[in-house]
Amino acid sequence: MSVTAEPKKLEDWDDIVDSIKDEKCILFIGPESVMKSPGVSYHEELIKSPELQDDKHFKYIARDEMFLLTENFYRGKLVNRFRNYCQKTPFFDDTYKKITAIPFNTIIIVTRYPFLIQSFENNNIEFQHRWFSKVFDKSKPEEEIEIPSAEIPLLYNLFGRFDIDESLLLTHNDLFDYLSKLLSENAIPTKLKDLVKSADEIIFLGFKFEKWYVQLLLRLFELHNLNAHFERISIRSGDEEDVVDICETDFKINFIDDNIDSFINTLSDKCVENGLTLRKPSADNVLQQNQFKTLLENNRFDEALKKLKDLETKYNLEDKVTQLTGQWNSIKENQKDGVISPQDYTLGQNQIRQRIQTAIDDDLEQAKQN
Repeated sequence: MSVTAEPKKLEDWDDIVDSIKDEKCILFIGPESVMKSPGVSYHEELIKSPELQDDKHFKYIARDEMFLLTENFYRGKLVNRFRNYCQKTPFFDDTYKKITAIPFNTIIIVTRYPFLIQSFENNNIEFQHRWFSKVFDKSKPEEEIEIPSAEIPLLYNLFGRFDIDESLLLTHNDLFDYLSKLLSENAIPTKLKDLVKSADEIIFLGFKFEKWYVQLLLRLFELHNLNAHFERISIRSGDEEDVVDICETDFKINFIDDNIDSFINTLSDKCVENGLTLRKPSADNVLQQNQFKTLLENNRFDEALKKLKDLETKYNLEDKVTQLTGQWNSIKENQKDGVISPQDYTLGQNQIRQRIQTAIDDDLEQAKQN
């Protein structure tokens, strides 16, 4: 017999706004929050794309939202196609822009997509970035989580980092390696768990709770602890009645009748009405330099070029970016076609990195003079 309550409109926003003001509100972001256009799921469009469908070496398994490889050797090919699709296919950024503005002090990202991180970067909003990786390099211990704040929030990627191949969760093997590490080593950082336990409100956006590993993650954060005092809110995302029953009974999640865009728009308005200061895009040159440094160090040249092109400048930067983009695309095509050696490809990367850095230095120097 179903115990599911009908989802209701959220009418009392005061508790959520107060918890954000007190830095006691945790936002969990799931894959259904990413839109290609209003009402169109980015994920659904990605898995229908020819790049990821027309290949005999991997197959998409809808039940787990993971890919099955004929041989693990082809994982690199899958990663490249996934990354290339994300880099060339824009997403609907309006909702994420509003999320970056709302002064959450902690956001836990449970998706393989890089777009929320990019929204913070594109708006020059400073943040602390940490992530969990199923591959652990003892020579590079995980960075400590510093106490987050509304001024410098924590963004924690539970599903790996987009620009680190080995950390991404794309295949069944990736998923089970990931869960094996999580379960055997109790690897979720204690500080992150403590932030969740000390919260007054937890908001879930963009989740399908029918996925068994999502329910497992909820338990690893001890959200099944019925003595916990915080309120948990989620927008209903098409889960079946028995799944909703489990979430309401075991995890005390209150489902509301709304959509993500509407919820975030209303929450943003309520924050303003109650005197909370929303974050604003920054034009700080030092912050821009730090963001470019991160992109270039991780060979994220497409993102660096796009960010450079989007900057407002008072001289003809666009022509320079177009020239650099052409040079980088030529290097990528030559590498893809096998007409240059790995050594020449690395040399090409180093040259593009230096040329982009020179363009950045010229741009920021021009800004200082104006």
